[in-house]
Amino acid sequence: MIQESWLDNPSVKKMDKRKVQVLAKLMRETDGKPVTQCIPALMQANNTLRSQGLSFNREETKVIIDIMTKNMTPQEQAQAQRVISMFGKMKF
Repeated sequence: MIQESWLDNPSVKKMDKRKVQVLAKLMRETDGKPVTQCIPALMQANNTLRSQGLSFNREETKVIIDIMTKNMTPQEQAQAQRVISMFGKMKF
C-alpha cells in the first residue's frame, strides 16, 4: 500500500496542484497492482494532463517512478523499468 508520505516529497510540493491531483488519482488506481495492470491508468493520467496543457517534467517523472516502485520486489522493479523504457521510446 502506497503511503500518503509521498505528498511530503519536496519535488511533489513544488508541483502544480493539478499535477498533484492527477498523481494522487494515479496512486490510488495503481496501488498494489502489477506493473502491466498500471499501464491504462498511466495512459489516462497522461491524457488528463495533456487536456489541461500540462505534463510531468523529467524530475517529476523520476519522483513518480521512485514513489511507485519503492515497495516493489526487485523483480517487479525490473519489470517496471522495462515498461518505462518502452514508454520512453514511444512518441505521445
